[in-house]
This record gives sequence, structure tokens and C-alpha cells, in this order.
Amino acid sequence: MRGWAAMDFGILKNEAIDTNRGFNYQAYLTALAWARLRHDETLVIEVAEDFAVAKNAEVVATQVKDEQSASLTLLHAREFLNDAAELLSQPSKSKLTIVYHTTSELGIEREGKHRPNGRAAISEWNDVRNGGNATELIAVVDRLIAKNKSA
Repeated sequence: MRGWAAMDFGILKNEAIDTNRGFNYQAYLTALAWARLRHDETLVIEVAEDFAVAKNAEVVATQVKDEQSASLTLLHAREFLNDAAELLSQPSKSKLTIVYHTTSELGIEREGKHRPNGRAAISEWNDVRNGGNATELIAVVDRLIAKNKSA
């Protein structure tokens, strides 16, 4: 058990240390976003992801994950990708930017079919963000979203 050192009893499955650390990390980043708000921005919590900052017709929605034991791969972020696809499919006049903020280390997908151009998908994602070709990455993301919808 990782709980109180003074306790010599407990139920391991009831410990929520990791869960609480995640909630605290999310609250910390949300508070930072609130502290950084400009006079013409609005902070919205738990509507479009964990928090969103809106200004005029622009929204930056942020998902926060504190997962020290997991590597970041597209498979790991599949639920987020599905939520992002849903947000992007909704009619809106706002420009939407979606941020996935995590403490996870960069990982590589186990299956080759989930590696665009044979690379770690997150590395490919960063290249696309910087102007690279998105064709292979889009194909992988589409497969992951379709797989999640059929599951």
C-alpha cells in the first residue's frame, strides 16, 4: 500500500492516489488557465473537454491527463480522438483548437498499421502540425475512430 505510513491496514483496491493526482493536476492547469485569462476571454470548465478558453470566435479546448505509468500513443488517446472528432463535427462558427496536455512519455504503437509512415504516430502528428503531409496520419486516426465506434 502506498497510503498513510501510520496505517497498517486498508484495502489496496480502494486507494485513489493516482485518481486524486489526476484531478489535482487538472485543477492546477485549469487554475493556471483562469489566472492567465485576458479581459476578453472566457474560461469554460467541463463542457468542451476539461476546460476551454473562448475569445470572440476562437475556442481552445484542453484535455488534461496525468498518467505517469502510460506511454502516449494514438491508441492511448483514442477516447480523446473520438471526443475531438465529435466536437469538430458539430456545427459552429468558432475556430476550434484542441489540446491534449499529458505527463505521459512519448510512446510508439505496437502494431505497424497504427504507425503512419512507420513512425510513432505522435511524432508524425507533430510533423503534420508543422506543415508535413497528413495523409497517412489521417488514415490511422480514421481507423482508430472507426474501430472505437464499432467496439
